[in-house]
Amino acid sequence: MPKINRIRVINFYFNNDVRHIADETFSFYGGENALLNLANGGGKSVLVQLMLQPVIPDLKLQNRRMSSYFKRSTYPAIVMIEWILDNETKIDYLMTGIAIAPKSSTDESAGNRINYFTFTSHYDAACDFDLEMVPFVRTEGDNQIILSFEKSREAVKRVTSKHREMQYFSRDDSTAYKQHLSSFGISQDEWKNIIAKMNNDEGGIEELFEKCKTSDSVLNEWVIKTVEKVVQSTGNEETQIYELFEGLVANTVRNKEYINDQENIKDYFNEHIKLEESLGKVCEALDSFDKSKQELNLMHSSLGSEIDNLDIELKNIVYDKDELNDQINHIRKEELSQKYHDAEEEYLEKRDSKVEYNDLLEKTKEAFNLKVKEKNIQEASRIYNICNELKGTIKGLLTHIENLKSNNPSAERLKSLKFSLNTRYSNKKSDYERKLENVKKDTSNNNDRASKLTEKLVKDREVLKEFSTKEGRLENSIDSFKNYEKDVFAELDTEFSRNLLEETDDTELSGFRNLLIKNKPKALLDFDSCQERIIEIKNRLDEIQKENVEIASLETNLSNQHEKLNEKFKIFIDDKETCSKILSLYDISENFMFDNPVLIKIFDEKIETLDKEVLHANNQELQLAEIAEGIEGNIVYHPKSLIKYLDDNDIYYNTGENYLNNLPEKNRTTLLESDPMIPFCIIVDKKDYKLLDEEYLHDAFMRQIVPLTTYDKLDMTLNPNDSM
Repeated sequence: MPKINRIRVINFYFNNDVRHIADETFSFYGGENALLNLANGGGKSVLVQLMLQPVIPDLKLQNRRMSSYFKRSTYPAIVMIEWILDNETKIDYLMTGIAIAPKSSTDESAGNRINYFTFTSHYDAACDFDLEMVPFVRTEGDNQIILSFEKSREAVKRVTSKHREMQYFSRDDSTAYKQHLSSFGISQDEWKNIIAKMNNDEGGIEELFEKCKTSDSVLNEWVIKTVEKVVQSTGNEETQIYELFEGLVANTVRNKEYINDQENIKDYFNEHIKLEESLGKVCEALDSFDKSKQELNLMHSSLGSEIDNLDIELKNIVYDKDELNDQINHIRKEELSQKYHDAEEEYLEKRDSKVEYNDLLEKTKEAFNLKVKEKNIQEASRIYNICNELKGTIKGLLTHIENLKSNNPSAERLKSLKFSLNTRYSNKKSDYERKLENVKKDTSNNNDRASKLTEKLVKDREVLKEFSTKEGRLENSIDSFKNYEKDVFAELDTEFSRNLLEETDDTELSGFRNLLIKNKPKALLDFDSCQERIIEIKNRLDEIQKENVEIASLETNLSNQHEKLNEKFKIFIDDKETCSKILSLYDISENFMFDNPVLIKIFDEKIETLDKEVLHANNQELQLAEIAEGIEGNIVYHPKSLIKYLDDNDIYYNTGENYLNNLPEKNRTTLLESDPMIPFCIIVDKKDYKLLDEEYLHDAFMRQIVPLTTYDKLDMTLNPNDSM
């Protein structure tokens, strides 16, 4: 039986509009017993009457109608009950509700002065229309706004039209609403005849249980009367009796069919149990598949986000690594720049030395050439003077010789003079030859020195050429360095000042170099940390790759399971169609196909009915066999149950056959002419006839028509139809 989980009351006024329930939810914690502890006159019976409205709309309790609560307010009062249904496989809820509002003045002629509509919602989790989420109440800030009755009706219709598990019932749909509640195991008659009676009077529970001290009284008060009211509410008694006999005859004719139907139902029930088991396994597999799918989706999204985070972290690490590489490259380039500056200074010094050396070499060559020229000129002048002197001397001597020849000096003096002159000439010649040799040696030495200077000049020119090549390279390096320097300055957001000679400030450069050297260990540590982090990320990516492979394998397995489940689902569809045919054969709604408790209850009732019908059919078969045996033996048969009842209750009776045998022939003929059924009758007294009518025939189930009559009717020879 469903249990009440929560009750919600919205916009209800009572006690002459003094008390107002704006929006209150009463929780019964899954159907636990609860106590409403209020003072006398606190509104306990009012709340009970209000809580019964979703089950029995417009219920009158303690001579108080629902219309008496609506005196000034025209807005609807809403009452909703959330039930926990009997479902062993999962938690299942049914919300039943009612919206009640006073009728307008133009509608009061209808008798009842309230309007209402009912609604239900079947769910297993929070949805668009449950106890908390209702379409006719909305919150704006701290204010709660309730729609009017008509707008609430339209809002509920819109919501229920979109969902199969949500239903709307107008006031005219009370029968459909009753049947709808019954499908969930909620009986209006039970609540009206038992629950409502308990709360109708003070001490109603004590009075009710005072009448129900025994099992028979419980059966009479609670069960039989409820059944009688249900039967009476469906039609008049005469129609029911005719329908009962018609059904009795039809059941007699279709006895074998019912037996076969019973066997079919039993077979179906067994197959249904097997099908339920297989469906349970399929549902478990589907739930497992959905759960695995959700886990895979979560894992996939988690891995995706993890990969994205790792990608971002990897990008950051790569960026940090690039920055560290740039810093390291910058430090290296600073070192190269220092080397370059040192080389440039050395080059400039050597270039200046080369220029000075070239100038000195040119000056030395010019001085040497001048000295050589001057020396040659002096030597030539000296020789020229000597030659001139010698020529003058020779001329003088020749003149003197001529004079001597002409004066005829003595030969001895001439010879002596000639020898002296030859000797002096030889000496002079030797001196001049010696001096000439010395000059030649000096010239040779100067030539050797000049050749050495020329070789050195060639070498110096080669060195100069090399320096020129290096100068070009250095100029290219300087241009490249200047471009790189601009990029480095832009990257480091700094700049070094230079003088007119493009020289940097050594102090500023040294300070920045010290700063870089100071930051170098930290940068190297960061670089090593980034390298380690890159290795970790690569390892993590390898793990993720392995996980992806495992997930792909799991997806393949799940796909195979899904295919198997599809095959099972096809089998399930075929079995479902078979079940639909079976349910259609026995006029059972397909809505109950998966409602195991309701279906079991329906089939139990049908099996019980068929068992009774089979029992009655067997009894009828026995009766018919006895009748046939009596007819073959010319014996009138009467039901043994009727004879036993007459004997057990000491009712005097006589058979018509025996009665006729004891009459005179004339009277016998008269009675047979007036009533040919008399031989088959059972004759009793008038008072016993009334007792049979009240006690036995009222609950008897007979397959044979048994004529009954009384002695006074036979004496009066009444019409046989009246005596039946």
